[in-house]
Amino acid sequence: MKKIELKGIFKSYLDNQILNDINFSVKSGEAFVIVGPSGSGKSTILNLIAGLVKPDFGEVFMGGREITHENSKNRNVSFVFQDFALYPHMTVYNNIAFALKSKRMNKTDIRARVESISHKLQIEKLSNRYPNELSGGQKQRVALARALATEAEIILMDEPLSSLDTDLRFKLHEELKEFHKENNTTLIFVTHDQTEAMTIADRIMIINNGIIEQIGTPREIYLEPKTPFVGRFFGTPKMNLFKDETGKLFGVRPQHIKISDIDSGEPVVIKSIDYLGKENWIHFEYDAHPFILLTTRMDLEVGQTIHIILEESKIAIF
Repeated sequence: MKKIELKGIFKSYLDNQILNDINFSVKSGEAFVIVGPSGSGKSTILNLIAGLVKPDFGEVFMGGREITHENSKNRNVSFVFQDFALYPHMTVYNNIAFALKSKRMNKTDIRARVESISHKLQIEKLSNRYPNELSGGQKQRVALARALATEAEIILMDEPLSSLDTDLRFKLHEELKEFHKENNTTLIFVTHDQTEAMTIADRIMIINNGIIEQIGTPREIYLEPKTPFVGRFFGTPKMNLFKDETGKLFGVRPQHIKISDIDSGEPVVIKSIDYLGKENWIHFEYDAHPFILLTTRMDLEVGQTIHIILEESKIAIF
């Protein structure tokens, strides 16, 4: 397996600066998720690693060797696209086998490889079907099988699950994690979905407007956000932000605000309540800032005064 490094990467299209001084590395065998809003530069980073585009400035390394201007065919990288990019005129079997045939493998080895991958991804019964005969989940498995069949050292995935329904996405998250664990492949996965990022990643990189906001484990990203953007991007409902009298910015998550059973803490008036089954979102104002807290209490009413306590150890300082 090979470590991937991007150093001092700048990339623009016409007058639009897409990436601005990007520096990061991906460990061998790691599940590394790049997350951020649409247009933040996520897909451009994958294209740079794959060799589909070149940076304006900066260098790309793979296994310690610079490959910035090397042909994409020489990088031993597989790419799973958002729209799956299956060949419509080929069967599932031939879609998976296509890259192996281009490597001039013999038919016996190709069949063994395709059948092995198809079995692991539970698509062996689909081998004679065409893409237009497959469901979204089946297409995704075929696209993943095609990427894995080449035994590439690095698999790049550009929002491959975004078009699928929630239940199917969750199932494929689990399958992808299991397959990654079994094969120890380096996986770089792009998404705009915070839950998807937290579910799949060993480490997460948050990018916004072409700038890296933070890199860390899912736990670090959630509990120790380095910027207000990261604090607000992860978590539902969003992190509460507020300033002190000096103008310094702080953040606290809704679950880290407690309702006191006695008249201690700060008194606030409930403005509205979102009833969500097992928990409620309580909206109020605190020191002229809008806040939300989470509670399982069902006895609260709009207009009621409650006393709140912010868990000081959980307050982020920006």
